[in-house]
Amino acid sequence: MKITLASILILSILLSCTSPHKKSDKRVSKIPRKEHVKQEPSTPSKTSSKTKAVSPQGLSRKKEKFLLPTILHKKDRSTMVLVQPGSLQFGTLNPSKRTLKEGNTKRRIWMIPDFYIDRTEITIEQYKRFDPEYDEKPFLEKRECPACPAMGIDFENADRYCQWAGKRLPTEAEWVLAARGNSDQPWPWGKKFDPLRANLHGDQDGFPVVAPAGSYPQGAGPKGVLDMVGNVWEWVDTPADPVKSSSKKRNAVVKRTAKGGGWTSGPKTSHLSYRNHVDPANRNPTFGVRCVKSVRGSS
Repeated sequence: MKITLASILILSILLSCTSPHKKSDKRVSKIPRKEHVKQEPSTPSKTSSKTKAVSPQGLSRKKEKFLLPTILHKKDRSTMVLVQPGSLQFGTLNPSKRTLKEGNTKRRIWMIPDFYIDRTEITIEQYKRFDPEYDEKPFLEKRECPACPAMGIDFENADRYCQWAGKRLPTEAEWVLAARGNSDQPWPWGKKFDPLRANLHGDQDGFPVVAPAGSYPQGAGPKGVLDMVGNVWEWVDTPADPVKSSSKKRNAVVKRTAKGGGWTSGPKTSHLSYRNHVDPANRNPTFGVRCVKSVRGSS
């Protein structure tokens, strides 16, 4: 009996000695789990910090898609916008009509390769680099406006300026594509005329006469080109009558085409399809110039 009680006593002592060790083991086993729980938030935080370091580059790449593809032309320091290849569909040119949609019912598709176009009209400051004797004061009541478009420019001088700058006058098809893209909308900004989006007749638009180039960003077309409507007429390198211009027996002066209207024009004559047939020697104050250059083979 004494041996049995002694055995029970010894066994209870052994159990009491081993139980703390087992609890201790349980505590130790819980420590890594707690450390692991603490480390889980830290792992994402490191990942997020890396993400922040990389994200600005990723964002910049995304933004580049929405930025205008432009270049700075070295000769005259003009910003030029890239117009990607496109096609336009119009009625056959008819010199007796004044709009591209009138005339022959047959449709003609113009395929236009990519090119660069001046984002705004050529300014007085730019034009004076080509012709230092040019004076805008007679057109501006003896005031100066270097940022205004060059005015009173006839076809020959418009062509000469573009060649001097290492560029050329746009064709009518190029001009229209730059103004409205591949759409058939009558205005660069859409299908509804808005007198506040361009410098046309009257002072409702904020300018009774000419405005500094680029004053109407709200009037830009899908390509981002400014002032395609209003401010000054722009010469294009497309005759009013292509057939007559190619004839060697012509006796009369071959009229040229101007587009976009000026500050004295109304909605009809500034419509993108309107063709202004003009004597190339015309030096009207509302006539200016905008140039283009081909992407391939251009400097």
